[in-house]
Amino acid sequence: MTIAERLTAAEPDNTSYARDLSISYERLGELARQAEDTEAAKTLITMAASIRRALHRQEPSRIDLVEELGVTLTQLSSVVNNDDHAALMAEIVELLEPFERAGTMTPKIAAVLRRARR
Repeated sequence: MTIAERLTAAEPDNTSYARDLSISYERLGELARQAEDTEAAKTLITMAASIRRALHRQEPSRIDLVEELGVTLTQLSSVVNNDDHAALMAEIVELLEPFERAGTMTPKIAAVLRRARR
Protein backbone atom coordinates (compact mmCIF):
# COMPACT_ATOMS: atom_id res chain seq x y z
CA MET A 1 0.00 0.00 0.00
CA THR A 2 2.73 2.42 0.97
CA ILE A 3 4.63 1.74 -2.23
CA ALA A 4 1.52 2.29 -4.36
CA GLU A 5 0.79 5.54 -2.51
CA ARG A 6 4.37 6.75 -2.99
CA LEU A 7 4.43 5.88 -6.68
CA THR A 8 1.12 7.65 -7.23
CA ALA A 9 2.30 10.73 -5.34
CA ALA A 10 5.61 10.80 -7.21
CA GLU A 11 3.94 10.52 -10.63
CA PRO A 12 0.39 11.88 -10.32
CA ASP A 13 -0.17 11.77 -14.09
CA ASN A 14 0.65 8.07 -14.28
CA THR A 15 -2.78 6.47 -14.61
CA SER A 16 -1.36 2.98 -14.09
CA TYR A 17 -0.06 3.86 -10.62
CA ALA A 18 -3.32 5.55 -9.67
CA ARG A 19 -5.36 2.63 -10.97
CA ASP A 20 -3.21 0.16 -9.01
CA LEU A 21 -3.71 2.22 -5.85
CA SER A 22 -7.47 2.28 -6.37
CA ILE A 23 -7.50 -1.50 -6.76
CA SER A 24 -5.64 -1.86 -3.46
CA TYR A 25 -8.09 0.40 -1.63
CA GLU A 26 -11.04 -1.41 -3.18
CA ARG A 27 -9.73 -4.85 -2.20
CA LEU A 28 -9.00 -3.74 1.36
CA GLY A 29 -12.47 -2.19 1.51
CA GLU A 30 -14.02 -5.45 0.41
CA LEU A 31 -12.07 -7.33 3.09
CA ALA A 32 -13.28 -4.84 5.70
CA ARG A 33 -16.87 -5.26 4.47
CA GLN A 34 -16.57 -9.04 4.73
CA ALA A 35 -15.24 -8.59 8.27
CA GLU A 36 -18.34 -6.45 8.95
CA ASP A 37 -16.24 -3.34 9.59
CA THR A 38 -18.59 -1.08 7.69
CA GLU A 39 -16.85 2.18 8.57
CA ALA A 40 -13.45 0.96 7.41
CA ALA A 41 -15.03 -0.48 4.27
CA LYS A 42 -16.77 2.81 3.54
CA THR A 43 -13.55 4.79 4.03
CA LEU A 44 -11.42 2.50 1.87
CA ILE A 45 -13.95 2.10 -0.95
CA THR A 46 -14.55 5.87 -0.92
CA MET A 47 -10.82 6.37 -1.44
CA ALA A 48 -10.90 3.92 -4.36
CA ALA A 49 -13.93 5.69 -5.84
CA SER A 50 -12.24 9.08 -5.55
CA ILE A 51 -9.24 7.85 -7.52
CA ARG A 52 -11.43 6.14 -10.10
CA ARG A 53 -13.53 9.30 -10.56
CA ALA A 54 -10.35 11.28 -11.20
CA LEU A 55 -9.13 8.70 -13.70
CA HIS A 56 -12.47 8.81 -15.51
CA ARG A 57 -12.33 12.62 -15.66
CA GLN A 58 -8.84 12.38 -17.19
CA GLU A 59 -9.93 9.89 -19.85
CA PRO A 60 -13.74 9.91 -20.10
CA SER A 61 -13.87 7.80 -23.25
CA ARG A 62 -11.94 4.87 -21.77
CA ILE A 63 -14.50 2.15 -21.32
CA ASP A 64 -12.35 0.16 -18.89
CA LEU A 65 -12.07 3.10 -16.51
CA VAL A 66 -15.80 3.87 -16.50
CA GLU A 67 -16.56 0.17 -16.06
CA GLU A 68 -14.25 -0.02 -13.05
CA LEU A 69 -15.75 3.17 -11.62
CA GLY A 70 -19.25 1.72 -11.95
CA VAL A 71 -18.20 -1.44 -10.13
CA THR A 72 -16.50 0.53 -7.34
CA LEU A 73 -19.55 2.77 -6.89
CA THR A 74 -21.72 -0.33 -6.70
CA GLN A 75 -19.47 -1.71 -3.96
CA LEU A 76 -19.61 1.61 -2.13
CA SER A 77 -23.41 1.61 -2.34
CA SER A 78 -23.45 -1.56 -0.21
CA VAL A 79 -21.91 0.20 2.81
CA VAL A 80 -23.70 3.58 2.84
CA ASN A 81 -27.09 4.81 4.04
CA ASN A 82 -30.18 4.83 1.81
CA ASP A 83 -29.82 8.45 0.65
CA ASP A 84 -26.19 7.96 -0.32
CA HIS A 85 -27.11 4.66 -1.97
CA ALA A 86 -29.68 6.40 -4.16
CA ALA A 87 -27.19 9.13 -5.09
CA LEU A 88 -24.59 6.54 -6.06
CA MET A 89 -27.09 4.65 -8.21
CA ALA A 90 -27.99 7.91 -9.98
CA GLU A 91 -24.29 8.65 -10.54
CA ILE A 92 -23.77 5.20 -12.04
CA VAL A 93 -26.67 5.68 -14.45
CA GLU A 94 -25.34 9.10 -15.45
CA LEU A 95 -21.86 7.68 -16.06
CA LEU A 96 -22.89 4.58 -17.98
CA GLU A 97 -25.85 5.72 -20.09
CA PRO A 98 -23.62 7.50 -22.65
CA PHE A 99 -21.90 4.18 -23.35
CA GLU A 100 -25.28 2.51 -23.70
CA ARG A 101 -26.43 5.19 -26.18
CA ALA A 102 -23.18 4.83 -28.12
CA GLY A 103 -23.60 1.04 -28.26
CA THR A 104 -20.21 0.49 -26.63
CA MET A 105 -21.26 -1.23 -23.43
CA THR A 106 -19.44 -4.26 -22.15
CA PRO A 107 -21.45 -7.05 -20.52
CA LYS A 108 -20.20 -5.84 -17.13
CA ILE A 109 -21.36 -2.26 -17.82
CA ALA A 110 -24.76 -3.59 -18.87
CA ALA A 111 -25.06 -5.57 -15.62
CA VAL A 112 -23.98 -2.63 -13.46
CA LEU A 113 -26.38 -0.31 -15.27
CA ARG A 114 -29.29 -2.74 -14.83
CA ARG A 115 -28.57 -2.98 -11.11
CA ALA A 116 -28.34 0.81 -10.77
CA ARG A 117 -31.71 1.28 -12.46
CA ARG A 118 -33.56 -1.02 -10.02
